[in-house]
Amino acid sequence: MKTKSFSHGIHPPEYKEVTAEKPLEYLQPPEKVFIPLHQHFGAPAEPLVNKGDEVFLGQKIGEAKILFSAAVHSSVSGKVLAVEDHPHPLGRPVLTVTIANDGEDRHQANEKLNADPFSFSDAEIPVSYTHLTLPTKRIV
Repeated sequence: MKTKSFSHGIHPPEYKEVTAEKPLEYLQPPEKVFIPLHQHFGAPAEPLVNKGDEVFLGQKIGEAKILFSAAVHSSVSGKVLAVEDHPHPLGRPVLTVTIANDGEDRHQANEKLNADPFSFSDAEIPVSYTHLTLPTKRIV
């Protein structure tokens, strides 16, 4: 069966003239973030943090434990206020990590953070990446 389509696509008006001459505005970071551990149709991640823990920007806060799950990372640095159910667009509460943003965007100290990913030995590649079908060696 042929899929119905529109000839040349749909082109609604863009109204760019409303903001075309306005300068960019930067939003202030939120004081508190709510990071759901359920990120897609699969299983939710299991929390790796507890109330009161300090977290860093980019730190893994939820671990994928089964095939259809996703690891979850913090988008801010700060203190974990709660790990509890919170309303979610899925229509039901899901386990969520609530973090008070310290506004500092602190990263965890890691000397390999900016290392060439191809410089790692096979043993140094995290186990969570070994199931991927990506090359682990530089192809020349």
